Amino acid sequence: MRRDAVVSALLTAAAGTAGLLLSSCGDAGGPNGSLQGELIIGDEKDATMTAAMTGPLERVGACIGIGSVLVVWPAHTTWESSTSTLTLPGGKSYTLGQELETGGGSISQKTLAENSKDLAQAFAECNAPENDDVWVM
Repeated sequence: MRRDAVVSALLTAAAGTAGLLLSSCGDAGGPNGSLQGELIIGDEKDATMTAAMTGPLERVGACIGIGSVLVVWPAHTTWESSTSTLTLPGGKSYTLGQELETGGGSISQKTLAENSKDLAQAFAECNAPENDDVWVM
């Protein structure tokens, strides 16, 4: 199975879980976050979702995602552009093209943008396709 197909299948399976958990995220019905360099970083207070996704670390528009999916990375995630290295909280690092498996959930970009002006701006700056779902870790 192709990587995009695996990512797509996992996102589809996660969509129901994310919808149930969305009500527990953030103050306005969804998580919040902002663009920090090439990463969209979520607020520390966001709830943790329980679905799983596996795929390669890749550029999605002008930002960093998994496969073709834009990601709202957890607080304290860093990106080193000179080495194309993402470091997650806890110290685990990945380079572009490397497979990673992560927890989280899929939420529609439209829903997130409606609930957070900061995320709406981040999605626009990333040149993310408007109708795609976003993975929130």
